[in-house]
Amino acid sequence: MWDDGRRARRILIVLTATAVFATSCAAVAYFWRSFLPVDPLKEARTAYDRRDWDAAARAARARLKTANGDLDALRLLARASLRQGKESSALAIYGGLGEDAMESDDFYLLGMEQSRKGNVDLAHQAWKLALTRNPNHPETLAATAKSLSEMDQYIPAVVTIQQLLTQPGWKARANLLLGEMYVMMNAPEQVITALERGLNEPGESIDPKDRERYHKLLARSFLQTGKPARAREVLERMQPAGATSSPDLEVSWLLSRCDLQESKPISPTVLDQARAYRDEHPLEAEPASYVGAAGCVSCHRVISDMQQPSRHGRTFFRESEIAALPLPNQPVPDPGDPKVVHSFQKVEDHVEVETKIDDRVVRSIIDYAFGTGDRGLTLVGHNDKKHYFESRLSYYGNDGKWDVTSGQSRIPQHSALYQGSILTLDVVRRCIICHQTNAMAVLSNSGPEAADRAIGCEKCHGPGGNHLLAVNAPDAKKDPSLFLRDMAIARPSMTYGEPIVKLCGQCHDPRKVGFEVTPSLETASRFQSTTLSWSRCYTESQKALDCVTCHSPHRDAETSPAHYEAKCLECHSGTATRPKEPRSLLRPRQTAFTAAPPCPVQPKSGCIACHMPKDQTPIPHSQFTDHHIRVHPELTESKPPVAGR
Repeated sequence: MWDDGRRARRILIVLTATAVFATSCAAVAYFWRSFLPVDPLKEARTAYDRRDWDAAARAARARLKTANGDLDALRLLARASLRQGKESSALAIYGGLGEDAMESDDFYLLGMEQSRKGNVDLAHQAWKLALTRNPNHPETLAATAKSLSEMDQYIPAVVTIQQLLTQPGWKARANLLLGEMYVMMNAPEQVITALERGLNEPGESIDPKDRERYHKLLARSFLQTGKPARAREVLERMQPAGATSSPDLEVSWLLSRCDLQESKPISPTVLDQARAYRDEHPLEAEPASYVGAAGCVSCHRVISDMQQPSRHGRTFFRESEIAALPLPNQPVPDPGDPKVVHSFQKVEDHVEVETKIDDRVVRSIIDYAFGTGDRGLTLVGHNDKKHYFESRLSYYGNDGKWDVTSGQSRIPQHSALYQGSILTLDVVRRCIICHQTNAMAVLSNSGPEAADRAIGCEKCHGPGGNHLLAVNAPDAKKDPSLFLRDMAIARPSMTYGEPIVKLCGQCHDPRKVGFEVTPSLETASRFQSTTLSWSRCYTESQKALDCVTCHSPHRDAETSPAHYEAKCLECHSGTATRPKEPRSLLRPRQTAFTAAPPCPVQPKSGCIACHMPKDQTPIPHSQFTDHHIRVHPELTESKPPVAGR
């Protein structure tokens, strides 16, 4: 017993001594930190690494006071300044440093600044320089991949992301970036694989807001692939069943789609929240499977019978359909060099093009034809090296002739280009995007929409799988009013103005990110959605004017100027302020504006010929109507303009 007491006292003494020693060490460390000089450069680096830009900049300045011209301090100060949004200060520092003294971080940040300004090409030039300094710089790899994805350049984006996946601490972000790219590609199965890997990567933190966004994308992809139970698992972790405080309307909308796909009754609360979300997002594509244009016919036969024969409905031909086109039955001398001759040959179920260049003969197989044939036709095929290319010759319907494809040089720089311009798979996919319902379905030859003749219903209305479930649901048949406000389909008729112009602009505007259409651009009239938005008719109607004010998306454009003049006179009548008429009984137009005065020159006719003339500049042998509605001083009575539409 006495031994136990002595042992306890010894332990207490040892513990006390240890505590005193630790306190003494801490005091000594505090003394050294307080009285010995701190290396400001080290302090700047530490602050920068913990993303405290202000502290990093202060420490870098402190270093420069004692070591003017210190390259490390100057670089840290410039980087911290850019991180704080002080571009002019950073540029002044970099200007003094020179390119040779700059490192990967510097070029990365300069690239990000250019990207924020919309200067995509300059951004990529800076990031390229960053990767020459360090090919594995993760932030540059991530920024490059994201930008390439936004530019529809998915193949180089995937290559870049694969490199990012090898960088320590970046697997989660790389996979999430890959998932976002697959969302843009409309490839839900790949989205699921990438997002699940990213969200479940151990040891890597994800911003809570980003995590929430990725979970919603994951749930959408599960619904697109017919896996509502898995989508529900994801969504109910975000918003437990029965939760009533501040519900996320998007989550409620997605949960209602889970119920729909599982044939479960949708609770009135969830249905109301889903309707509210759909009302605010009338053009948002449903998280559903495609059904193809054929799946819409039974209920929408009248519209289908109008749309399918229209130019939208027949602007694409597959390999097996090209042989039926009116191709040249005689060799065609090349317009740039008559010694080069092109011959079209129908071989079994496809078309081959044989091009004789000097003593060489090159052959290619045509995979796709873009265009309706009456206006124009451009061929895309592959050569013996399996490279895609855009055919050298295109058909121009207005003049009924084959000539050099628009955008290609009349005199090629290299003889190989007499076969046509080489295309990447990304470029081919982008071509298909605007000539078919779903480009990925065409390229993989899978899904019911792959059978669409060209542009089908789901191009503008989104996948129709949920819509068919909604209209055939037992509750909907008992009481149609349950689903009247939310038919589980994107409905352009429920909105107007700018959203419609943007919807049409997905194909009637340039797809290249960073390509700016300006009034001075010679080919501007080719991009109708942008040019319409410059018009006072558009801006002074509070953007109520849109493409379907004058055009039906389900049939070819009217050819009579009188049709369009009547539309002009609805506003240019000089009458009092009036509201726009509703396009849908369910969503009446609220916009009102003062009707414009009549034209002082021709108040009742001639509107189109004077204010929307034809332009033959963008593509040879073609005419485009100038949708920038305005006064054209160059048009005079001595030179009557051509009526447009």
